[in-house]
Amino acid sequence: MCAMQEILFYAPHNNLLRNNLFFQLENNPLGQYGYNALPAHVLKQELAGVGYDAKTIDLASNLGSAKAIIFLSVPKKSDKYYQYCLKNCLQDRMYLVVDEPSVVNPENYKRENHLNFRKVLTWFDQLVDNKKYFKYFFPAPVHYGSVKMADLLPFEKRKLVCMIAGNKYSRHPNQLYTERLNVIRYLERAHPAEFDLYGTDWDIPVVHHPAFHYMPMEPFSLNNALKKICKLTGIRLRQQFPSSKSVVLNKKEVLGKYLFTACYENQDNTQGYVTEKIIDPLLAGAVPVYYGSENLRGHIPEGCYINSKKFSSFAEVYEYIHGMGQAEYSGYIQNIKTFITGPKFYPFTIEAYVEVMKKFLDI
Repeated sequence: MCAMQEILFYAPHNNLLRNNLFFQLENNPLGQYGYNALPAHVLKQELAGVGYDAKTIDLASNLGSAKAIIFLSVPKKSDKYYQYCLKNCLQDRMYLVVDEPSVVNPENYKRENHLNFRKVLTWFDQLVDNKKYFKYFFPAPVHYGSVKMADLLPFEKRKLVCMIAGNKYSRHPNQLYTERLNVIRYLERAHPAEFDLYGTDWDIPVVHHPAFHYMPMEPFSLNNALKKICKLTGIRLRQQFPSSKSVVLNKKEVLGKYLFTACYENQDNTQGYVTEKIIDPLLAGAVPVYYGSENLRGHIPEGCYINSKKFSSFAEVYEYIHGMGQAEYSGYIQNIKTFITGPKFYPFTIEAYVEVMKKFLDI
């Protein structure tokens, strides 16, 4: 029996995505960071069904004979796998998936960094030409045809609002980390009994100042250095954020306790950047208060979320959601149910992800 040809996945800037953790369902340590491996796991199974062995690049038996080498971010020029591919003229097998926005990795969006890749898969609508650049959506861990909203607690038993996000900063002009922080501080100050905060690193110092984003040796970050020191020494800043609860392992369970959730993407002024920050609340039955993609309504019906940009401040948002009656709220929930169980939700499902990936790889 002939060995299956390999399709290799490589995350240049994430040391945790090794040893097939990208596909691992059970006891995956990446779960604490919000990663759900189900879409990748199903993709691996589907590729095996047509004769390909999907694995992380560290497990490659022969890099040079792989069907495809998929970089999950633009690598450094000195990256050993990138250099191997170039030296062995493997450009026709090199594929790039860019998911993090430019506030996280600006190198992902410099076209000169795409030249050595056969194709590029991206959420960024303005790049898509269906020749070199192809569109995909962040997949939700759900199968098309079996999507349903979680069972909801009674309206009167749910707390008003929460936020699930990491404590981060970027000096990028379109970053929304500072806007998130403003929302958190407002709710903690004005309405502490109605708000809870979840996510990573809220007990670790993150300085929201440009000087703390980059040092001369990019991309070394003073904030990252502070995080590493705190994690190595066990130092934590107690009550830095009084609303902070914990890291979330089951988003659906947590989100279902709230009527609304503040969904602030990493970056503003984007086209097509629709992530789990809004999809997870829709599936959990928590109405999103959204701030992010400029063309969201082209992907998700407006009646499924509250557009925070239509308000002059979050204080106005609060007055609107706090004063919303059960009948109006139920209208949002019904709109969400119609969307997630209908054909317009298909692009966000596992089946769509597998279909897009197979087409991307010419399989």
